[in-house]
Amino acid sequence: MATPRADTPESVEAVVHVDLDCAAHVFAHRGWTYPWRDDPVFESGMPRLLDFLATNRIRATLFAVASSLETPSHRALLERAVAEGHEIASHSLDHPEFDDLDREAKRREIAESRARLEQELQTQVCGFRAPNWQVDRDVLELLGECGYAWDSSLRPEGRALRRLGLFAARPVPHRPLDGPLLELPLPGHAPAPFPFHPSYALILGERYFELCLRRFARTGAPLVFVFHLIDFADPLPRARTPGLAPRLYTLSHLRAETKRSRCQRLLDRVRRSFRVTDTASLVARYRDGYAERPLLLGISTTHETGAALFEGSSLRAAVCEERLDRVKFSTRFPPTRSIEAVLREAGADPRDLGDVVVAGLPPGRLALRLLRGQVRDTLEFHGWIDYFPHLNKLPYRLYALGRALGYRRVLSHLDKRYGVRPRLHFVPHHLCHAASAYRTAPFDDALIVTADGVGDGVCATVSRG
Repeated sequence: MATPRADTPESVEAVVHVDLDCAAHVFAHRGWTYPWRDDPVFESGMPRLLDFLATNRIRATLFAVASSLETPSHRALLERAVAEGHEIASHSLDHPEFDDLDREAKRREIAESRARLEQELQTQVCGFRAPNWQVDRDVLELLGECGYAWDSSLRPEGRALRRLGLFAARPVPHRPLDGPLLELPLPGHAPAPFPFHPSYALILGERYFELCLRRFARTGAPLVFVFHLIDFADPLPRARTPGLAPRLYTLSHLRAETKRSRCQRLLDRVRRSFRVTDTASLVARYRDGYAERPLLLGISTTHETGAALFEGSSLRAAVCEERLDRVKFSTRFPPTRSIEAVLREAGADPRDLGDVVVAGLPPGRLALRLLRGQVRDTLEFHGWIDYFPHLNKLPYRLYALGRALGYRRVLSHLDKRYGVRPRLHFVPHHLCHAASAYRTAPFDDALIVTADGVGDGVCATVSRG
């Protein structure tokens, strides 16, 4: 019997993760003092969490802070979790702010936490999540050096990508570096302003969760569904949360019974769109290449449109549209002939297209940049003759914006022509030029200069490789 593809509804998987952050960790991250010796979040939240998982017959992955083992009651609850079949992963040694640590301090948090959890709980630790999702290239490299099989710290958008020097990342499990380390990305939430995991959904409402989950489900990527102990814990006493912010960040404005019933509804909603499995099974499938759609289609967008097809980092085929429609500097978009030609030349199955990368900013970001440029040109008055070149820029800016508004027509074409709907990514125009020059150069250390008129509203860039 054929193995189901990753993007069919019956095979899209979800895993349940739980970050075992104590009240002291929540307070420390917000810069608040927590002077009390006990921790009601762990002591009341952990038993309720384990009961919730048992009721729903879920084998979850619990991200434990290794220093929690120093508290006998916390240690006993972690031992219960292991006995009930849950996977233990590392959430660092002491839950510090990783953004403030040097490489050696990160190494200590990563290596010692794994060793301690394995030794004291007598269980294998394969996974890691950085406190507050503060992952960078150092963290990923150290995880590989310390023998971890997978990480789940990356949200494929915004600040998380900037930490890694990336403009886009795949929402499916993938290898972020050369090596065996697998990344299980957290679900992206853009264009919504906040994540939609239960800790946020308990504040923002189930309708917000529903809208974000529905949007994410359309990506066809597995869901990493993340709970926190505060989702199940008793409210902290008012004496410990003197103000609205502490009560919201610890969910102390809600009774434990209310939180549990809402979490149950959120989980039930997830199960209607995903098949809940355990992390080890998901990792095994992606590690062995199951469910991977390896092909990436690159699209050139302005003058001389065209397409390039990659398998991993290997170029399979590339062509400009002008070679096929016989129109010099063809601006045809989408470049349908080029798309068909590279797939045919590579002998590729269009159903294996996992991602499309457009060489340009998304329309919203481009519109803001072009507007700022037009305002600057209009207000920087040196003489009436200045307005002639400034006005000449306006038609091109309008053309560039119009083209950007049609970028998603690539997906419509692929859906109509081949019945596929891959993920769409945007990479800045000049970065594409710089990457093509640098990655084909015979040396590693380089200064890269691009000069391309008005690509994405920018004339030139200087980068270091």
